[in-house]
Amino acid sequence: MNFSQLKQAMGVFPNRQEAEQALRQLKDTGFSLEKVSVIPENQAIYNERVLQGDYLMIIEGTEKEIRRVEAILNNRRIQQWRVYDAPRKVDYSQMNLIGRQRGID
Repeated sequence: MNFSQLKQAMGVFPNRQEAEQALRQLKDTGFSLEKVSVIPENQAIYNERVLQGDYLMIIEGTEKEIRRVEAILNNRRIQQWRVYDAPRKVDYSQMNLIGRQRGID
């Protein structure tokens, strides 16, 4: 996959039920859930919303994949939906890192 085409999309759901229903619908359409992260409570970038009980969903895929799932997520009431260029992934195994600590890659 060409990394320059990767996108990352984020939005929040007002409750757990909406987030779970969105995940089920994504799975039912064949979208790989390995490309989806749901972050509850105080572990999220959008701390204020998540602390109020909302769920942050992050999806990574091509622009075509993101657009395909966008309708499902909108039907499940996703809010603050944004699409960004995904950060470029670095293959650290090809680098010679000095002082590399266990658990930090």
